Amino acid sequence: MTDGDPSTYWSSKHYGSPQYGGLKDDVGVRLEFGEPSTFTAVTITTARNNGGTIELRALEGDGSLGEVLATGDLAGDGEVRLTAPEPLETEQVALWISELPPDSNEQGRFRARIAEIQVE
Repeated sequence: MTDGDPSTYWSSKHYGSPQYGGLKDDVGVRLEFGEPSTFTAVTITTARNNGGTIELRALEGDGSLGEVLATGDLAGDGEVRLTAPEPLETEQVALWISELPPDSNEQGRFRARIAEIQVE
Protein backbone atom coordinates (compact mmCIF):
# COMPACT_ATOMS: atom_id res chain seq x y z
CA MET A 1 0.00 0.00 0.00
CA THR A 2 2.86 2.38 0.61
CA ASP A 3 4.97 3.24 -2.41
CA GLY A 4 5.76 6.92 -1.77
CA ASP A 5 3.34 8.05 -4.49
CA PRO A 6 0.04 9.41 -3.12
CA SER A 7 -1.47 9.34 -6.62
CA THR A 8 -1.54 5.52 -6.49
CA TYR A 9 -3.81 3.78 -4.01
CA TRP A 10 -5.38 0.56 -2.76
CA SER A 11 -9.13 0.38 -3.21
CA SER A 12 -11.79 -1.82 -1.67
CA LYS A 13 -14.43 -3.30 -3.94
CA HIS A 14 -17.62 -1.35 -4.63
CA TYR A 15 -20.59 -2.02 -2.36
CA GLY A 16 -24.21 -0.88 -2.42
CA SER A 17 -24.17 0.66 1.07
CA PRO A 18 -21.75 2.00 3.68
CA GLN A 19 -22.23 -1.31 5.54
CA TYR A 20 -20.75 -3.35 2.66
CA GLY A 21 -24.14 -4.00 1.08
CA GLY A 22 -24.85 -6.52 3.84
CA LEU A 23 -22.27 -8.88 2.27
CA LYS A 24 -19.61 -8.63 5.01
CA ASP A 25 -19.02 -6.93 8.33
CA ASP A 26 -16.05 -4.77 7.33
CA VAL A 27 -12.57 -4.76 5.79
CA GLY A 28 -9.19 -4.18 7.37
CA VAL A 29 -5.47 -4.02 6.87
CA ARG A 30 -3.02 -5.56 9.32
CA LEU A 31 0.16 -3.54 9.90
CA GLU A 32 2.98 -5.84 11.00
CA PHE A 33 6.21 -4.35 12.38
CA GLY A 34 8.37 -7.49 12.35
CA GLU A 35 9.41 -7.10 15.99
CA PRO A 36 8.01 -5.56 19.17
CA SER A 37 7.92 -1.79 18.69
CA THR A 38 6.58 1.23 20.50
CA PHE A 39 3.60 2.42 18.48
CA THR A 40 2.01 5.85 19.01
CA ALA A 41 0.13 6.85 15.85
CA VAL A 42 -0.53 6.20 12.20
CA THR A 43 -1.16 8.74 9.44
CA ILE A 44 -3.25 7.46 6.55
CA THR A 45 -3.30 9.31 3.24
CA THR A 46 -6.68 8.59 1.70
CA ALA A 47 -7.76 9.10 -1.88
CA ARG A 48 -10.88 10.59 -3.47
CA ASN A 49 -13.66 9.62 -1.04
CA ASN A 50 -14.76 11.59 2.05
CA GLY A 51 -16.55 10.08 5.02
CA GLY A 52 -16.93 6.55 6.24
CA THR A 53 -15.13 5.40 9.37
CA ILE A 54 -11.63 4.02 9.78
CA GLU A 55 -10.53 2.57 13.09
CA LEU A 56 -7.13 1.92 14.62
CA ARG A 57 -7.51 -1.45 16.36
CA ALA A 58 -5.29 -3.39 18.72
CA LEU A 59 -4.73 -7.04 17.82
CA GLU A 60 -4.85 -9.89 20.33
CA GLY A 61 -2.05 -12.46 20.61
CA ASP A 62 -3.98 -14.83 18.34
CA GLY A 63 -4.35 -12.09 15.68
CA SER A 64 -8.03 -11.40 16.35
CA LEU A 65 -9.31 -7.84 16.60
CA GLY A 66 -8.88 -6.15 19.93
CA GLU A 67 -10.13 -2.84 21.26
CA VAL A 68 -10.68 0.28 19.15
CA LEU A 69 -7.83 2.68 19.95
CA ALA A 70 -8.92 5.62 17.73
CA THR A 71 -11.38 6.44 14.94
CA GLY A 72 -11.52 8.95 12.11
CA ASP A 73 -13.14 9.70 8.77
CA LEU A 74 -11.53 9.06 5.40
CA ALA A 75 -10.40 12.46 4.16
CA GLY A 76 -10.70 12.49 0.35
CA ASP A 77 -7.28 13.41 -1.03
CA GLY A 78 -6.02 14.19 2.46
CA GLU A 79 -4.73 12.66 5.64
CA VAL A 80 -6.27 11.23 8.78
CA ARG A 81 -4.11 10.73 11.86
CA LEU A 82 -5.11 8.07 14.37
CA THR A 83 -3.32 8.26 17.72
CA ALA A 84 -3.30 5.54 20.36
CA PRO A 85 -4.45 6.79 23.78
CA GLU A 86 -0.97 5.91 25.11
CA PRO A 87 2.19 4.40 23.56
CA LEU A 88 1.64 0.73 22.81
CA GLU A 89 4.34 -1.97 22.80
CA THR A 90 3.24 -4.29 19.99
CA GLU A 91 4.25 -6.17 16.84
CA GLN A 92 1.06 -5.31 14.93
CA VAL A 93 -2.07 -3.19 14.77
CA ALA A 94 -4.97 -3.07 12.33
CA LEU A 95 -6.65 -0.34 10.31
CA TRP A 96 -10.30 -1.34 10.14
CA ILE A 97 -12.84 0.27 7.82
CA SER A 98 -16.12 -0.17 9.67
CA GLU A 99 -18.14 2.10 7.36
CA LEU A 100 -17.41 2.87 3.71
CA PRO A 101 -17.54 6.39 2.29
CA PRO A 102 -19.58 7.21 -0.82
CA ASP A 103 -17.62 6.72 -4.05
CA SER A 104 -16.67 10.08 -5.54
CA ASN A 105 -17.10 8.74 -9.08
CA GLU A 106 -20.20 6.54 -8.91
CA GLN A 107 -23.42 7.65 -7.22
CA GLY A 108 -25.02 5.04 -4.97
CA ARG A 109 -21.77 3.09 -4.66
CA PHE A 110 -19.38 2.95 -1.68
CA ARG A 111 -15.67 2.17 -1.44
CA ALA A 112 -12.53 3.07 0.50
CA ARG A 113 -9.18 4.10 -0.94
CA ILE A 114 -5.85 4.29 0.90
CA ALA A 115 -2.81 5.84 -0.79
CA GLU A 116 -0.13 5.83 1.92
CA ILE A 117 0.38 4.69 5.52
CA GLN A 118 2.99 6.12 7.88
CA VAL A 119 3.48 4.58 11.32
CA GLU A 120 5.05 6.39 14.28
